[in-house]
Amino acid sequence: MYKPKVAEDVDQLIRAEIPDPDTERELYDIVVTNMMHGPCGVLNPACSCMVDGKCQKDFPKPFNSETQFRSAGGYPAYRRRDDGRAALVRNRELFNDSVVPYNPYLLLKYNAHINVEVCSTVKSVMYLYKYVYKGHDVATVRVCANDEIQRFIDTRYVSAPEAIWRLFSFRMQNRSHVIVRLAVHLEGRHNVFFRSSELIQQVERARFRDTSLTAYFRLNATDPEARQYLYHEVPNHYCWNVSTCTWTRRRTNTGDRVIGRMRGCVSFADVKTVDGVLHPSYKAATTALGLLEDDTAWSRCLAEACQHDTPRQVRALFTIICVYCLPTNPLGLYNGVEEHLMSDFLRNQPEGAARAACLNAINHLLGTHGKSLADFGLPVPDVIEELPDAVHDAIGEAERGDVLLQQLNVEQRAVYDRVMAAVLDPRPSAKVFFVNGPGGTGKTMLYSCLMSVLRGRNMDVLAVAFTGIAAGLLDGGRTVHSTFGLPFGVLTNESTSTIKLQSRMAHRIRDAALIVWDEAPMSPGFQLTVVDRLLKDIMRSNLPFGGKPFLLGGDFRQILPVISHGMRSDIVGACIKSNELWPVMQQFSLTRNMRADGDREFAAWLLLLGNGNVNRYGDDENAIQVPRRFLCQIPLADFVFPQIMNLRNINDYANKVILCSTNEGCRQMNEGILRNRLEGEIRHYFSTDTIECDDPEDAADFPIEFIHSLHPTGLPLHDLALKVGAVVMLLRNLDAKRGLCNGTRMVIVELRRLNFRARLLNATEHDDDIIIPRIPLTTTEDDGLPFKLKSTKELLFCKMASRIIIDILYVYEESVGLRSSGYTAIKLVNGKIEEVRFDVKELIEKRNDIDFIIKKHERN
Repeated sequence: MYKPKVAEDVDQLIRAEIPDPDTERELYDIVVTNMMHGPCGVLNPACSCMVDGKCQKDFPKPFNSETQFRSAGGYPAYRRRDDGRAALVRNRELFNDSVVPYNPYLLLKYNAHINVEVCSTVKSVMYLYKYVYKGHDVATVRVCANDEIQRFIDTRYVSAPEAIWRLFSFRMQNRSHVIVRLAVHLEGRHNVFFRSSELIQQVERARFRDTSLTAYFRLNATDPEARQYLYHEVPNHYCWNVSTCTWTRRRTNTGDRVIGRMRGCVSFADVKTVDGVLHPSYKAATTALGLLEDDTAWSRCLAEACQHDTPRQVRALFTIICVYCLPTNPLGLYNGVEEHLMSDFLRNQPEGAARAACLNAINHLLGTHGKSLADFGLPVPDVIEELPDAVHDAIGEAERGDVLLQQLNVEQRAVYDRVMAAVLDPRPSAKVFFVNGPGGTGKTMLYSCLMSVLRGRNMDVLAVAFTGIAAGLLDGGRTVHSTFGLPFGVLTNESTSTIKLQSRMAHRIRDAALIVWDEAPMSPGFQLTVVDRLLKDIMRSNLPFGGKPFLLGGDFRQILPVISHGMRSDIVGACIKSNELWPVMQQFSLTRNMRADGDREFAAWLLLLGNGNVNRYGDDENAIQVPRRFLCQIPLADFVFPQIMNLRNINDYANKVILCSTNEGCRQMNEGILRNRLEGEIRHYFSTDTIECDDPEDAADFPIEFIHSLHPTGLPLHDLALKVGAVVMLLRNLDAKRGLCNGTRMVIVELRRLNFRARLLNATEHDDDIIIPRIPLTTTEDDGLPFKLKSTKELLFCKMASRIIIDILYVYEESVGLRSSGYTAIKLVNGKIEEVRFDVKELIEKRNDIDFIIKKHERN
């Protein structure tokens, strides 16, 4: 089977352009007659393909100077050059953007409408097999004098009940749950059914046959695993065999998978041996490897941590397990490690007081996630120490605010004065501000100054950001989702916050003198709608955001809201500028790049890049020309990383990253660096993957090997390879207060079987190492899978190569999105630039690759 791998292969098979009528007249006539879509859209809004003002087939397509593969899957973006060639179809002039992809040979051979596409997703397999089993067209013909259709119409009678049933589109047939009738009776008092013709011996045998209840007792006596289920839960895990009157375990066709995770086995006993312990069954060995979900895994994870880590670290680990791993018996986990959890309190307190102090410490940790001891069925001490809000030293904050206030430039000072006047004005009015400024113009400094000055006056300030990384840059910052209780997934105009009006968080919002929202352009517009509705309810006011002073800021040159498979119009529609609250915002602009004061030429070029005004390269609107002084053709890994990498020289590479435009590029670069440069032995960690389908029987259609091969966005790989000294990135927000946010970079200090010990790259000597367990993650509908994938795995991704930037070596493999991603990458260097280089050798050869390099100053 021939598989197109590069754009040239696709162009040889498929065209999406109008042929030249002078050189290919016959093909031109066939394409114009059979392969032109529409006209639709603004040319013909009444076209049958139009739904809600949009073409269902997404015509007209965008122009492309060359064919491009899409990393998210689906059809490639075929070459559709904007060459002005047109065809008259239904009295409308159509261009290359309305051509349905075709194969010239097939059109010339059959002179018919034949749509040819390159299918690059797993969904095409089902489409292919549909035609295999569909069969050829057949018809049965019988010449009959009787007109059965007319006879049916003439004799059919529709009663009033049937008519109303069909008018309301009620289902004519349906399939409900399988009902298992469980026997309930006293001992020896169960019913015995027999026929009068049966012999007395047959009746006696029937009397001693088990019922579902007595068989349940026998099942518990012989199957220890069945003892965890209540009587009515047994049918979910066992089948009732009527002929033998026994309960038999429900089975799937996945079988034991432990052999696929064991190396060097020479016997069946080796397959069941894990860490030198011979387990009684393959399932027990699989559970010991962490390939099956069980509270035992969390218990063993805590026990392993107790052998190496401090009580404070284990308490933090226990909190993460309770909140994110959803154990079935948190109290049992606590009782198993209680002695170690409170061992540091036992040094100077009696056992009862130490236990209460330990539980209060855990309650404080749970409080940062909006949870409490009672939520997990844990013991509640007699005296609960309330979790205090972030306490700020008013004197220290006032001094810091005075220092920052003196450093503000004219533009920043104008924003500061206007916001402070609104905060101090007691009259109810709309007090919403937006600060727009390119990277490096001092937005964060402005936020910090306002927060310090207000906190110095004993006034509370809430600081939020769209991402955990940005929230960590603000004192006391949290993510927008956690602060305002926003639901995850795609928001709509009807979405609501999960915060209750009498909750502790609602009181905090009500008492805040100012709310600062950084990275606002990355937030979908519906987030503003949900937050506006929440604040109106809390403040009991119909003013925008309930009249609460609100300062938003960001840079629209950077990444806008991410819309899965969305077009440009979808992204613009989701932006906050399209929200009804945008007109009420008082807008300010910051223009002076304070980070790049030492290199005005670079600052000016960066602004041109962000505005999309840099010189283009050739005909490709996504390819740009770069200054000659930026060019570099040195191998990327050699330029960035030392030849030998370990914990002893961690400072030589910890703040250096190769940034790739695709996850596949990240994976390849990480694997090469991990194997060839980092010292030590590679350790593999495998995830536990299960799927949930609407019909449980459909799960058998997806082999476990196929599920392991999937790489959904935002989830680590099934086989995560790590070494001590590897730099990794956290993939979820675990605890913003401790700096554990989505995107936080850490270095692996110790690899264990059931957890990791990692250290924040910016950790101080007072910060504890982080213990991270395996955490269940679930895909969403946006991942495009025909099922929901639940994967329990390490919440890390190796980040030698990355899509997040600290000190940057940027490898841009695809030209799509160059402006926003490239601008975002460069501006985060923070101005401390030794050299900026772009490798354009591949661009000259392929015209779709741009590599550029930014290296930070070495500090003495």
